[in-house]
Amino acid sequence: MTMTIAETPCLNNLWTDSIPVYEKILKLPFIQELTKGTLSIQRFSYYMQQDALYLIDFARALSLIAAKANSASDIISFIKYAEAAIVGERELHAHYFTEYRIDPCAEKNCECFAYTHYLISTVATRSLEEAIAAVLPCFWIYRDVGNHIYKHFESNNPYEKWIVHYADEEVSSVVDEALLIAERMYEQASVFTQDAMRKMALQSSVLEWRFWDAAYNRQNYVHML
Repeated sequence: MTMTIAETPCLNNLWTDSIPVYEKILKLPFIQELTKGTLSIQRFSYYMQQDALYLIDFARALSLIAAKANSASDIISFIKYAEAAIVGERELHAHYFTEYRIDPCAEKNCECFAYTHYLISTVATRSLEEAIAAVLPCFWIYRDVGNHIYKHFESNNPYEKWIVHYADEEVSSVVDEALLIAERMYEQASVFTQDAMRKMALQSSVLEWRFWDAAYNRQNYVHML
């Protein structure tokens, strides 16, 4: 059975600060129009380009967590998550890249660049607990946003395949597993580390919001000379 954040008491502490951010994400034009099926193909295509770039670095961050993990089961779990971030999403991306003739050659916009570099630098330089807290919002926010959209979308939505994918029980079970790992880490952490975990989770939640917002506004990555 799918576990919600409310059913994981320790994670409430990680999630509470991010609730306003999550609610803000649900109100974004991108999410509202995606739910109604009125989102333009151009905006959705731009999002798919950025998402493909994001997932490669997200998989790198997950692989780094696997290298830092202390138990065999956690190593296996994060290797599995890293594989799913690339292989599991490839079919979904391939479908829309083909259907909408999306150019696979793209560069990260500012928000994608900031988000992925924040994750990789956090995982590389901070504690294992902080690293897991930093990647956690990508798990739970995508799952919860996906479930929200799934409950409200109507048939003949051109993005139904995307909507169904993120509301899938298999995807949800992976999120549940990641939440349990984070809960265990939080329970065992010192007060200082718990505070750091909350800060990391909140920062990633804000970056999630900015990623979605940039997908709608199509902000271009600016090269810094």
